Amino acid sequence: MALTLEPTLNLGNSIARAPYSSSAAPSMASTLPPLNFGFDDLRARMSSFTSRFDDFIERGRRRVLEERNHFRMSIAEISEDQVAKERDIDVLANKAENHASNVALQVVETDEMSEAIASLTFTRDTHAVNVASLRSRLASTQSSVNSKKATQRQQSQYLSHQESFNAPELATWEECLGLRIEATGVPDQVRFVFTNCDRSKPLREAWFELDMTGKGYGIIKSRPRIEGKEAVERSLQSMGENEDLGAFLKDIRQTLVSEMN
Repeated sequence: MALTLEPTLNLGNSIARAPYSSSAAPSMASTLPPLNFGFDDLRARMSSFTSRFDDFIERGRRRVLEERNHFRMSIAEISEDQVAKERDIDVLANKAENHASNVALQVVETDEMSEAIASLTFTRDTHAVNVASLRSRLASTQSSVNSKKATQRQQSQYLSHQESFNAPELATWEECLGLRIEATGVPDQVRFVFTNCDRSKPLREAWFELDMTGKGYGIIKSRPRIEGKEAVERSLQSMGENEDLGAFLKDIRQTLVSEMN
């Protein structure tokens, strides 16, 4: 805004001019120069400024509102993202915990499986050793059985061969001396029973059991008791050397008779 003053007073002319009379003298206000303050222009400018300022304020307010709304939306999105991420973190934490539990369980199961495998391996090795030992013992037993079977066959053949020679003599012994041959229920053991050994009691029995399981012969039981007597041992030795069953029975009967009488 500019203030325009128009100078209308000319002091030089007023000094040179003749003085007015009191009736014709101008008023003091009329002598002042006219003043133009430019209020209309100022009012227009103020109105334009006010309009621009209001527009600036409105645009600032809208911008602030938009920024606040955008900030609130950003905060809401960030909150939602934070909630979602916290849920994801919880899910991942649960998965990690379950995974750790599964890993620990697998470690325990692996240790148990290792112990079971070691136990089974030890059992298998032990069984293998036992099987090898049993096979060895079985082979040894089978060899022993085969040997005994061969011995029994030889003895059976010998007895069958001797039976053809001893049958007449045994018949005489059975008829005259009351000899009776019985089975004991034990393989390779025979009981020889005599009667007519006691003159006062002809039916009284005297017997002995002959063991033929070994290479030699032996008397394991008798009545009356004659085991271990020197005469019996000589008869057993002679039986083993000569295989003379008749002489052997004669000697043993005489020993039984002497013990009974």
